[in-house]
Amino acid sequence: MAERHGMLYVMGGYSNYFYALRSVYVAPINPDGTVTSWSNGDLLPNPLFGHGSTLGGDALYSLGGLNDYANQSGVYYHPDLISPAAISGFSAQATNSRSIQLSWTATGNDGAYGRVEDGQYDIRYSVNASDFSSFDAIPNALIVPANFEPGDSENAQLAGLASGTQYYVAAKTIDRAGNRSTASSVSSVMTYYLATSTETPARMQLESTFPSFNIQIVPEQQAALALQTTPGALASSIYEIAPSGTNLNPQGILTFSFDASVDPTKVSIYKYIDSTVGWSSAPIAAQVVDGANLTITGRLPSTSMYALFTSRKPKPTETAAFNVFISPGTLNLKSNGKWVTVYFESADGTAKISEIDTRTIRLTAVSDIAVGPIYASGKSSIGDSNSNGISDLGVKFDRVAIRAALTAGQATLRFDGATRSGLTFSGTSMLRVIAPPMSSPGVLAKADFQAVPARLKRVLEYPRSAKPFVLKDFISILTSDDSAASSTQVRKIAGPKRIVVAIPNDAAAPDLEVTVSTNVLESSLEGISRKFSAAEKKLIAAGEPVEFGPEGTRFSKPVTL
Repeated sequence: MAERHGMLYVMGGYSNYFYALRSVYVAPINPDGTVTSWSNGDLLPNPLFGHGSTLGGDALYSLGGLNDYANQSGVYYHPDLISPAAISGFSAQATNSRSIQLSWTATGNDGAYGRVEDGQYDIRYSVNASDFSSFDAIPNALIVPANFEPGDSENAQLAGLASGTQYYVAAKTIDRAGNRSTASSVSSVMTYYLATSTETPARMQLESTFPSFNIQIVPEQQAALALQTTPGALASSIYEIAPSGTNLNPQGILTFSFDASVDPTKVSIYKYIDSTVGWSSAPIAAQVVDGANLTITGRLPSTSMYALFTSRKPKPTETAAFNVFISPGTLNLKSNGKWVTVYFESADGTAKISEIDTRTIRLTAVSDIAVGPIYASGKSSIGDSNSNGISDLGVKFDRVAIRAALTAGQATLRFDGATRSGLTFSGTSMLRVIAPPMSSPGVLAKADFQAVPARLKRVLEYPRSAKPFVLKDFISILTSDDSAASSTQVRKIAGPKRIVVAIPNDAAAPDLEVTVSTNVLESSLEGISRKFSAAEKKLIAAGEPVEFGPEGTRFSKPVTL
């Protein structure tokens, strides 16, 4: 007899008829020292009794003894011939679009007993469940070292798999002697689906259990609205995962790639909440930066707009040099064009227009007075618009938004921006601004007209003529019509939709031309901003928007609308 790993081995002996035996019997030793549940092991090489026996490592040794014919003087080596039992609790769970996590409970070296040392786990996987009718013939295999006690919790990971694919997995235990257990139960799992952004190469991806997400770069005009408030420097495009507002359970895995100019210790993923809250990194859990591969990963609970914000490596004093010019150099405030195009070209031959991050370009001042900022919102293009042999970058701004910041005369516009490496730049360009002629206002309703004092009725009828509405003309009419006319009298200009402007006749320059218009472009960037502002204040429009001009006019006395 011999004992190993809590197992008792009985080898050889003789029968009732005094014949030597080759049989080996094995039984576990119970905690109280009793032995039950004998099972047959392998056979000795020769019948043997009266011999000594011992166990060394995984091998069984018999020494001397007798067989049916003579004394035996040799030492016989018998390798471990008992296989481990099948492992239990085998399960598989997808962790992302390319990996599966496996877990199970270890068995023993001999059946369910004994520690396995220097063994292996043979894990096989396939996309076809039927392949497991012949486990050892499955070509996809993962071999994992095995050193464990019975009942230990074990795990492994399958990597390099295909996204959105159903996999079947099972495993066997192999002890140091090469004995193989039977296969575990087969577990099945589907890897996460993978959605990527549309640019090449893709800079953002989402791994989730949902098969039909699309990731689009947010259009520049919409992005400009979302960037009215930011938590730092934008380090990526702004992406929208559609359909937006979908809850993810389990949470999706969002991965961004970023440029080498980005400080990996300060980069974070942010979610756009709304125009009131702005951006927040709180909803994205477990953010992990891989500085070597220039990626950042986080887990998100729902789909929305996401972007990277960071501090960049270049110091604030580092700048890039670009010349700025606007073409054409004249803007008519009355015109209905869609865009104002601003051009940037290298000022010193070292700054490259291809490095400009167009998402950062913005109008920040007009004639040294701060405005906006108003961000570029149209498509950009590279060419040589002024034919000077230097390539330039043309960036489009919403014409209505630019026009709202201008008054008639010569204006100096300042533009600021940054390169993709974080270098800032600033430049100015002159623009001649032409004021529009007075548009013909409408006529007051009859009831409103009758309520006006008699001396002003001629003034209210005056807009029907084709002459421009100039304050000094109204003063002369009032004076000739009523000798008591004084500076407290007013002129009234009737606009469309029963809109009236009442201006004291000494509240502004006599040659001031006042306009009233309902031709307001609400689809412009400025119009969209107004809608956001109204929504935040819970205001509901009760009519069409009205624009009074010239923009920015100041009066010395109150004006009634």
